[in-house]
This record gives sequence, structure tokens and C-alpha cells, in this order.
Amino acid sequence: MPQTLGIVASHYTRSIVNVDYLIVAGGGGGGDGASGSPSYRFGGGGGAGGARYSLAAPNGGTVSGQPKIQLYLGTYTIAIGGGGLRNNNGSNASIIGPAVSLVSDGGGRGGSANAASTVGGDGGSGGGGAASLNPSTTRLGGSPTAGVGYTQGSAGGAGQRDTDTRGAAGGGGGASASPSIFSISSGGQGQGWDANNWETGVLIIGGGGGAGATSTAFPYPLTGGSGGSGIGGDGGPANTAGVVNTGSGGGGGAASSTVSSLGNFGGSGVVYIRYLTSAASGFTITGSGGTSSTIGSYTIWKFTSSGSLTVA
Repeated sequence: MPQTLGIVASHYTRSIVNVDYLIVAGGGGGGDGASGSPSYRFGGGGGAGGARYSLAAPNGGTVSGQPKIQLYLGTYTIAIGGGGLRNNNGSNASIIGPAVSLVSDGGGRGGSANAASTVGGDGGSGGGGAASLNPSTTRLGGSPTAGVGYTQGSAGGAGQRDTDTRGAAGGGGGASASPSIFSISSGGQGQGWDANNWETGVLIIGGGGGAGATSTAFPYPLTGGSGGSGIGGDGGPANTAGVVNTGSGGGGGAASSTVSSLGNFGGSGVVYIRYLTSAASGFTITGSGGTSSTIGSYTIWKFTSSGSLTVA
């Protein structure tokens, strides 16, 4: 028994203090458009991956910064959320290890233009609702995941209808601003951090996916909204996937009476860990799946694939 107590005491009394983190989950996939009669049924944009972090974002977004953590002796498992396939939520991202359990939820899927899943999926940020022919209650955007005292992202936009041949699906929610809806249906905007916080240049994460739409004037050409912050996937007939390692949602599909288009994939997530280099003096830090760099007084680990960080 004394030996066991000694191990526990050693494990939890030595630590690297005041460690910052940024955990962004995978973005949701865009929803499918559907062909058939009547025409013009569009898929919603995928929601951005949830964002949890310990530093305040400079653009005053809706996601709250959370307390810093300590890294104790031991191994921390890092999970990078994959982007969701079309009509699917993104995967969670996390840091799990001694005295630390932090999870960001994957972004919600965009609603697809069929009766089974026209509502946008709930997730870190909500997916946009489809522009289906069903009642308005079946075209709602998904809700963002909320924790105690913080919200990971924003809600998705609702799908809209003007007539049977005109309308727009909702854009996916972003890490900060909610998406625009109806004729534009662009994705919600992402958060940004400056070079002094994380890495060289401005880091933008968590843009929602754009959705499919038509204009509201004859001949109703198929269009689509843009992805939030330029990293969420664009919507429309030639939709695009979310940018990898940003937690961005995929674009939604647009369709005519003769042509269907499919939603695209969400972007994968990313995890950052940052601490004062001097605070880690006397420790050996090793990692897999990530790379470390020194910027000013800080050591920064960036993980773009799942792996681990070991403090010894």
C-alpha cells in the first residue's frame, strides 16, 4: 500500500502547468439534393466541427474559452475527428489522459432532400435543413452541442421554400456566426487565432458548409452558398468538401427535375496543445501523430492525425 500511494503522489504532483488547447472536431457532411417532380429540392450544408479551447478568440465568437489544463506524467491519447461522409455527422476529437478528458463533438450533417432526414443534424455546430417540399418543421437546422457554461458552435440554418420550384437549403452552422439562409445559404463563419497564440499566420477553424439553392427569378438557375470563412465546403451542383484539419462542414447538393447531386464530405479536425517551454523544463515530451514547434516562449504541438503525447 505505501508503494501504491507513492506512485499516485508522484503522478499527480509533477505537471506542466497552464497548458492551452484547441480541439476542433470533424465537420459534418453535406446533404444530398434530390431529383424528381416537383423540381428543385436541395441538401443542407454540413455543420462545422465543435470547437473547445482555452484562449478567447479575437473575433468575439459565440464559443466560450475554457480553463487551462495541466499535463501530468503519463500518456494522453489524441483523437482527430474525421470529416463526415455525405448525410453523416463528423467524428469527435479529444484529448484523454491523466486528469484530462476533453471532447469536441463532430459537426451535424446537412439535411438531405428526402422525407427521412430533411432536418439538419445536431452536433458541434448544427447542419442546415434541406429545402424539401415537406412542412417547415421538417426543414429545421440542427442545434449545437452545449456544455456547462459554453457552446461549441452555432445552429444550422433552416431550409426555405418560395414555390415548388424555388428555394434554398440552410447553410451549416460555424464555430462563431450562424449561417445565412434562403437565396444565399452560405455556411457559418469560423473562428480565428493570431500568430502569437498558435502558429505562424492566422489560424481559422470551424467554417460551416454552404447549401444548394436557386435564385428567386426565372429561369431559376441552380446555385449554392459559399462555405464559411473560405474553409467550409461550397454548396451547389459542383459542391466541394470542407478543408482538412479545420473542422469545416461539407457543401450541400443541388438538384433539378432530371439531375441529382450529392452532398460532399466534411473537413477533418485538428488539435493544438501549447505551453511555456520553460514550464516543461525537466520533462521529456514525445508525441506521435503530431509535430512540435517553438514560437517565441512557447512550445506548440499540432496534431493532424490521431496519436498521443507522453510526458515523462
